[in-house]
Amino acid sequence: MEDTEGNTMVFSILKSFNNFMSQSMEQTSNLTIPQSPQGSLQMQYQQMMKLEDQAGQIHSGTRLLQVEREKMQMELSHKRARIELEKEANTNARNFEREADRNQELLKRIKQCQEREKEMENKLQEQIETNKNCQKNTETLNRKLEEKENKLAEANETISVLKGKIAELQWNLMNQEMQMKSHESQKQELTEQLDVLHK
Repeated sequence: MEDTEGNTMVFSILKSFNNFMSQSMEQTSNLTIPQSPQGSLQMQYQQMMKLEDQAGQIHSGTRLLQVEREKMQMELSHKRARIELEKEANTNARNFEREADRNQELLKRIKQCQEREKEMENKLQEQIETNKNCQKNTETLNRKLEEKENKLAEANETISVLKGKIAELQWNLMNQEMQMKSHESQKQELTEQLDVLHK
C-alpha cells in the first residue's frame, strides 16, 4: 500500500515536470526577435529572467524528485527491515512456543519421575516395615525354637535317666528272679529230703 502511494506521487511529480518542460520549450520557440535594439534588450532580459525562474523551478522539481526517491528508498528499507524483523519475531515466537512445549513436556516427565520416586519410597518403607516384622517374627520363632530345643534336651536327659533306672530295675528284677529260682530249687531239695526222711 505504501509502495503504491509512493509510486503514484513520483509519477505525478514526473508528469508535472514533463508538462512544465513542454510549456517552457513552446514559450521559447514562440519568442520573436524584436525589431528595435532597446526592445530586444528588454525582451532578452525578460527571457533570461523567465529562463532563470524556469531553471530554479526545474532545480526545485529535480530536488523534490530526488527527495521523493530518497524517501521511497528509505520507506523500502524500513519496510524490508520491518519484514525482516517480523520474520525474526515470528521465528523467535515459534522457537519460544517449541521451547515452551519442551519445557511443559520436561515438567510433565519430572512430575512423573517424582511420583514414581514417591511411590518407590512408599514401597521401600513398606518393605522395611515388612522386613522388621519378619525379623521380629524370626526372633520370636528362634526363641521358641530355642525353648523347645532346651525342653527337648531336658526331655532327652530325663529319658536317659529313666532308661538307666529301667535298666537297673530290670537287672534287679532279673536278680530277684534268679534268687527266687534258687529259693525254689532249695525248697524243692528240702521237700525231697523231708519226703525221704518220712519214709
